[in-house]
Amino acid sequence: MRLFAVLAAMLLVGMVSCRRIPDKRGGSARTYPTEIRGEPDVRVWVDSTRLKPGFTLSVTGAFDLVVQKHDKTTARGGGEDPVSVRIVPTARGVKVGRDEYAQAEIVPRGKARVLINGTPFPGSVKLSQYSRRTDRGKVPAVRVVVKLRMERYLEGVLPNEMPASWPLAALRAQAVASRSYALYSVKTRKSKAWDLRSSVASQVWKPSTRVPPAVRLAVYSTAGIVLSDNWQLFPAYFHSQCGGRTGNARYIFQVRDMTPLTGVRCANCQGRGETLRWRFSIRKQDVAARLKRRGVAVGKIAGVRLLDARGKKLKVIGRAVSVEVTQQEGKAKTMPMTTFREALGPGKSQMASSWCVLEASTDPDVIVITGRGYGHGVGMCQYGARFLAARSGEDLDYASILARYYTGARLIRVWGSDAPETAR
Repeated sequence: MRLFAVLAAMLLVGMVSCRRIPDKRGGSARTYPTEIRGEPDVRVWVDSTRLKPGFTLSVTGAFDLVVQKHDKTTARGGGEDPVSVRIVPTARGVKVGRDEYAQAEIVPRGKARVLINGTPFPGSVKLSQYSRRTDRGKVPAVRVVVKLRMERYLEGVLPNEMPASWPLAALRAQAVASRSYALYSVKTRKSKAWDLRSSVASQVWKPSTRVPPAVRLAVYSTAGIVLSDNWQLFPAYFHSQCGGRTGNARYIFQVRDMTPLTGVRCANCQGRGETLRWRFSIRKQDVAARLKRRGVAVGKIAGVRLLDARGKKLKVIGRAVSVEVTQQEGKAKTMPMTTFREALGPGKSQMASSWCVLEASTDPDVIVITGRGYGHGVGMCQYGARFLAARSGEDLDYASILARYYTGARLIRVWGSDAPETAR
């Protein structure tokens, strides 16, 4: 049975109190008086770049269906039995079976699940069209947005951002950081079609039917707790390894000053723990080509300089916040390090981090960069969190880890009540 046929056959047109709540691992979390009434939903844009132009969407049981037509009118339908249908992007919208809509949302009822190419997804799924950039130019693609509850979302984030085998204090710190980042996105993207990407563009999320017990405990023992800056939400960035000192978000992401994201020294990455050491070499003509693909035209490159937060050339390894590219005709162009790094490739085998320095090259047509760490370097260093938790054992709580990396931040509870010692 096709989903469009089901639609055709059945078409129908606390405020929380401000009280002090003890935290189970020491310290305290203050309840935050906001308009948030209970645990919010999160809208996640699923990375569908690997999906073929036509993919299969199935529902395992009863469901509701809401579609928006091209004339902006809404139609509602649904079914009681399992269905399966092919989804194809069009120039104007999304083709669901034989029918085309501007967008369609499938909301499973009871224990039913939505499956995409056989993979089950929690919550409801909304389909819409967007233009995706390819080597052949822009092509229509299907945007798949999953809506689910915040804590359920975190169950799919934690094991993909931090190994479940790491110390519980580190996992709890990660749960709070991820929840804080997600809630900030939910609050600031209300008018948008989605809150978060499922990739490293936001934080990695994958649907999972089997959640590791340690992950479940880390999520629900910190339920509703987030970080705040002077009682305001902020994007609690995190990364794998800082290299030696976490970076200042103001310089790295060109955002306003936020005290918790100004940067701190990291014991792990200063040599007492473990950190990635990398070396990357690339021809100048390849640098120019990769920058051009990112929309930055520099022509033929004569030289490259890595600059610190004061605009000074980095002579020893440290945090590069911008890059000056000199063209052969003598003109210079300065760009944020994030732009340069993303253009060259932010992977472990390329520009792994911005904690780096230029190395002398025997070939004048090649630039060589060496560095330490992995990731953008802002906020909590995950390997640093593990190092602190492993060194201190159960004597260290997650609040102490967060305090180490987010200077002056407060823990506040925006929903829920005292969490139990065991997972719900």
